[in-house]
Amino acid sequence: MTDLQQAKKFYYDMNEIEPPQLSAHNYIKQLEKITQWISVKDRLPELYQEVVVFYPPNDYDGGCKEVVTYYDNWREAEYPDSISHWYPLLEDPVIEEVIK
Repeated sequence: MTDLQQAKKFYYDMNEIEPPQLSAHNYIKQLEKITQWISVKDRLPELYQEVVVFYPPNDYDGGCKEVVTYYDNWREAEYPDSISHWYPLLEDPVIEEVIK
């Protein structure tokens, strides 16, 4: 077993998940679908979901990103009317020991 195969097995064993039954190419394609920006015209986040929002470029800056919690609106956002896309945040990592 190669080092890469051992690392993959360790990852799946530690996370108690089954390895994907896809070719590497198809697995990457599925990951790309998950990691795409979502237009606010297509769909809004779930209530109380933390997301990254994107403001497109304008006359003042070249666009920016901000982390906000979605309520029934974008009230936490600095420029709520300018948000064009959003992206869900990843789950927080599990930390097993306290770092001193």
